[in-house]
Amino acid sequence: MLDGVDGVLYLADYHFNEVEGYELSDFDYKLSEVEERDGEETVWQELRAKCAGSISRSAWLEKLETYRVEHKKMIANRTSGPRQSYEELRQRIAEKGRRVLNSHSWARRALKVELEQAARDILNENDPEWLIPLLRVFMDTPFPLDPTKLFEWAKSEEEYLSYAAKDTLANLKLSAVHALALDLIEKRETLDLAVKMLNTNYEEDDESLVSAVLQYPVEPVEYHRLATDARYFEKAHPTELSAKIIETLYENNPCSMCREQHVERLIELEALPDWIREEAAFDSYDETRKLIKPHKTY
Repeated sequence: MLDGVDGVLYLADYHFNEVEGYELSDFDYKLSEVEERDGEETVWQELRAKCAGSISRSAWLEKLETYRVEHKKMIANRTSGPRQSYEELRQRIAEKGRRVLNSHSWARRALKVELEQAARDILNENDPEWLIPLLRVFMDTPFPLDPTKLFEWAKSEEEYLSYAAKDTLANLKLSAVHALALDLIEKRETLDLAVKMLNTNYEEDDESLVSAVLQYPVEPVEYHRLATDARYFEKAHPTELSAKIIETLYENNPCSMCREQHVERLIELEALPDWIREEAAFDSYDETRKLIKPHKTY
């Protein structure tokens, strides 16, 4: 398994031309862990050296640096800064369009009347440059109005509009959302959101579906998102398949930090298999090796 800067670039190589907010946050989180271990200055010197001479890598690194600056400002303002009004959010969207990536964070401090206004604006909007960041408001916050149009946008040929609409629907407890999840699984589309929908709309034996989905061939970055939602699903709905789900995640997820979480969960379940116990003792990630040390058998 690749680790450190090489691991980050291995994941990034798949998506240089379509970096969206959820991917940038994954890379930022990964880099934070590597920086803590190896030192921020050392990590960024290596990153810049390995991106130099490549137009696509340099463009990706610039986007990541911009995201990191904006994300730090957002985190600082979330608790200590003044609450942003809905009109201020709309002004940012007017300036940046779909590049506004953190509107879901704005929703955490929004007033009920503002969320309802955002929902009304969504239902009266047709421009993806407005729809996508407005839909992101409801990534973690339930959409408060009739979601019929969301189902229509979920079928859009505009990839990011479709994804944002599905992500919004995934927060709603509706039989139609469960049916959409089954359709996505059958078509093998946005499997991470299909699992998120099943988590919110759990029905008996959905864990078998999730277990099967984790066996599908998926690109590494996409599998990383799928693994995150599958981990949340298993934690919310533990069954006799829990250990199998987590073991599959460990085996297939390319993220070293996620492997550590999978090992930790298997220990919690008292279901850590010998092959993982032996392999994880030599994992590239320090925290995984520390976690497994008390459980070594040799």
